[in-house]
Amino acid sequence: MKKFLMVILPVVLGMVGCASNPPNIDKKSQNIIAFTNMHPKQYKLNDVNIRLESSVQKEGFLTKDNIQQTYVDELNKQLERQHKNITNVSTGFALVDIGLIHKRVFMGEGLKFIGGDKLVGGYADTVFTYNVKVTYNGEVVQTFQRKQQIASKGGMIGNFKKIARDLSSTGTPQNEIEDIEKAVMTIVNDLQP
Repeated sequence: MKKFLMVILPVVLGMVGCASNPPNIDKKSQNIIAFTNMHPKQYKLNDVNIRLESSVQKEGFLTKDNIQQTYVDELNKQLERQHKNITNVSTGFALVDIGLIHKRVFMGEGLKFIGGDKLVGGYADTVFTYNVKVTYNGEVVQTFQRKQQIASKGGMIGNFKKIARDLSSTGTPQNEIEDIEKAVMTIVNDLQP
């Protein structure tokens, strides 16, 4: 009986394997292939959701609505600078969804519980956490995320200037906008060319 099963089992498995149809390339695979072969790739912002986290409220800094609009404007500018923005609606383009947490950090804000806002210094930095989803023809073709990134100033000297600004508590609302520009540049750089 064992010998009979050892002979019949491979024969049955071979017949079942030969009788089944090979899997067809489904639409999702076709969309991914089409997106991969598309040159140049063009992107359009679909949904940008910014969550502002700040334990200190200081005058002159961007509000939740202002910061949302600043991100959308900077993303569109950066897409245009890198020639990744949609120029012709009739050609194929991918939709970009971005979810970002913008955590504003002030010098000494950890000591706020001791003396209130008096001990809190100037703007130090922004910590960015974001998720990006790229959709082409209704299918997700690219996703990426970065957690707790700090915008770099660029180069060794630029980074030392940023560290000096952070430690001296001389940051201004304009420095926050510059940090947003650096974060947006990183997001757009991560999109496939």
